Order: sequence, then structure tokens, then C-alpha cells
Amino acid sequence: MYLQIPIHYAYKVDVTPGMRVVLHGGPYVAYGIGGSVKANFAWIEESDNKPFSKDGVYKPFDAGLGIGVGAEFGAILVGLGWDMGLVDIARNIEGSVRNQNAYLTVGYRF
Repeated sequence: MYLQIPIHYAYKVDVTPGMRVVLHGGPYVAYGIGGSVKANFAWIEESDNKPFSKDGVYKPFDAGLGIGVGAEFGAILVGLGWDMGLVDIARNIEGSVRNQNAYLTVGYRF
């Protein structure tokens, strides 16, 4: 689990009255706050289930870029997005590990 703060810039295009397309993108920063590791790899001990601890599998800090597209239908909002981590979060692991995240958003504006 990560606590993530995106800083996205958006461009809105009016398509029809009451409908807009939204394009957005920008950087994000995130910090690992919890979770567990469940894997049968030689480099993860079975008792190692706190991924962000001092001796854990992953480094807690992450940063990257995100992009997305959405639509506004009056007060209803829908969107799709993707985040790509730029920081190697692996600790004590050969190779590199980077976060990737796809998401769907649905909202209502009051």
C-alpha cells in the first residue's frame, strides 16, 4: 500500500454542451505505508512479510509519471489512467523493480 500524491495538469475540451474530455498528466510521489509479501522466491524468506521495514524487500519511496483521460458528463466524472514508477524500489534483490499502476475513476461533483 502506498500513500500517493499526484500533481497532474489537465486540459479540458468541450465536445458538446454538458460534456467535456479531460486529458491529464504529471509527476507523482508516493511512500509505502503497509502491505505484505507472499511469494516463494529464493530471495524472499518466508518470515519476511513486511516489505517496507528496514530489512524489507522494497524501499518505501517511489516517484514517477502518470497520464490519463477522462470525460465529464455534467456532474458525473469517469476516467482511465496509468502511472509508471521511475524509481527502482528493490532492496537486496538482483535486477530492478518499478511500480506500474492502471486505474479507473468514477466520481460525482457536488
